[in-house]
Formats: sequence, C-alpha cells, structure tokens
Amino acid sequence: MLAQSDVTVLIRGETGTGKELAAQAIHKLSRRGRRNLITVNCPALPETILESELFGYRKGAFTHAIADHAGMFDEAKGSSIFLDEIGDLTLRSRPSCCGFCRTRRSDRWDQTEATGWTRASWRQPTRISS
Repeated sequence: MLAQSDVTVLIRGETGTGKELAAQAIHKLSRRGRRNLITVNCPALPETILESELFGYRKGAFTHAIADHAGMFDEAKGSSIFLDEIGDLTLRSRPSCCGFCRTRRSDRWDQTEATGWTRASWRQPTRISS
C-alpha cells in the first residue's frame, strides 16, 4: 500500500541496517519502479557542491558554470530518489535538502539577460526516501 501512494518516506536506521534495500523494495513495487532508483550518498558530496549536484544550475550561475547542469532531483523526475545518510549533512546543508523533501519544490539561481539574477522554482513529482 505504501509503494502505491505518492508520499515522502522516511526510513530510519543505523548505517548498514538495510535502509537502501527497503527503499529499493518500495521503489520496485511503485508505479515508478520501471525507472531507476536514484541513490545519493549525501555525506560523500562535499558541502561546497552539494546543492549544485542535487538541484542543478544554469550556465553563468557561478564562475565555472559554462553550461546548464541538471541536478540529481531532475534526474529522478518521474522516479524515486534515496538520500542516504541525510542526517549526516552539515547544519548548513540540511535546510535546502529537507525543504525539498517536505515540499518537493526546489529553488535555484538562474541568470537571465533581461532581468539579471532571478530565483526559479519548480515542482517535481518525485518520491523521496531517506
């Protein structure tokens, strides 16, 4: 029944207790099961690039952004994403990740020729497991 719903799922447990296996089982039984489960080991991403990798960015958003980059949340659109060890993120990194888990909305900075810097938002139909 859980796998057929469209809710965010929190899977708790110590490292090595099978949280990822539980996420895979839920994903495979869901209507998103035909697509790949996106797994992110959150603490493995350096804090300085975490948001860029998860949320993506537009060309020109910062010095070395020479092209648009789709984030992992974009990759998981229509599928599921497992944010492993999200509790080990730094206090600075948690608000954006937890905010996305709660609302499924993400914000990123975009640069437009007409208006300069703008805040862009979009909603994605993605199941989140962590």
